[in-house]
Amino acid sequence: MGERSVSTGPGVRKEDIDYLQLWQYFESRGSSLKDSFLHMMTLVLGFAGALVAFAADTTLNWKPGEPLVTSRLTLLIVSLVGLSLVLFGYRVIVEFGEHINRNFDRADRTKEGDASLDQILASSEGEQAKQQKLPTICRRVRTIVLGFSAVFALGVVLAIVKRT
Repeated sequence: MGERSVSTGPGVRKEDIDYLQLWQYFESRGSSLKDSFLHMMTLVLGFAGALVAFAADTTLNWKPGEPLVTSRLTLLIVSLVGLSLVLFGYRVIVEFGEHINRNFDRADRTKEGDASLDQILASSEGEQAKQQKLPTICRRVRTIVLGFSAVFALGVVLAIVKRT
C-alpha cells in the first residue's frame, strides 16, 4: 500500500482525485447555497415588509393637521423588532456570501486539475478569500436590507421624538 502524504488530504492521493466529479460537487454546492440564501432572505424580507405594513397601518395617522404617530410604544417595539430582523438578515448575507464564494473558489481551483485536496480546500481559506467581495446576489439583497433598516430606524426616531 502506498504512503499517504498529509498534503493530499484525508487519505486521498492526488492521483486518486476525480477532478470533474469534485468540480461538479463544488459548483453544485455553491448553487445550492445560493438557493438556500434566496429562500432564507425571502422569508426575512417578507416578514420585514409585513412589519412595515403593520406599523404604517396601526401606529401612523395620515390625516393632515393631526399627530402623525398614534401609538409611540407600538411603533417603537415594531421598529426595534424590525431592526433586530435586519441585523439578522445582514449576518445571513455575510455568512452565505462567504460560503458561496468559498465553494465557487474551490470549484475554480479544482478546474486546474493539478492540486491536492488540501490545496483545493486551502485555496478558499486564505486572507484574500476573506477580503473577497460578496457575490452579486448578496450585494443586491444587502441593498434591500439596508433600505428596511433605514425605515425601521425612522420608526424608532418617530416613536422617540415628540412633535408639538
